[in-house]
Amino acid sequence: MNAQRKTNLDELENAIEYKFKNIKLLKNALTHSSYANESKHGDKSNERLEFLGDSVLGMIICLYLYKRHPKANEGRMAQVKGLIASTSYLADKARVLKIGEHLKMGRGELLSRGYDKSNVLADVMEAVIGAIYLDGGFEPAQHFVLSM
Repeated sequence: MNAQRKTNLDELENAIEYKFKNIKLLKNALTHSSYANESKHGDKSNERLEFLGDSVLGMIICLYLYKRHPKANEGRMAQVKGLIASTSYLADKARVLKIGEHLKMGRGELLSRGYDKSNVLADVMEAVIGAIYLDGGFEPAQHFVLSM
């Protein structure tokens, strides 16, 4: 499917169970650098949101593990965190949510089916987490992560 054809973000908001106050944040989270580089409209890539979302994701996982498993040692918690924050796990969740259908990508990425590449999907999941965090704060981001 051509990822540029999907324009209705209501479907995605329903899937992620979060309604954005500032829809520009979600649009930015869905903008791959290849599209931003080709854009004549000054679109920015999702890389900054991805950077933020990675840390928010880590914090949410660590806090959950720390509270939920008081007897777990650091090594075990790090191991579980690594599994949950892994590229394959995040990409699988992105596929379930059909996030790839909403990505804006450059021509080359579209031709190589970038909207279904695990590393791209994992990055977008982190960007979406960052966007939710900026739009609604820690609690909505935490709800999203823990419901994945």
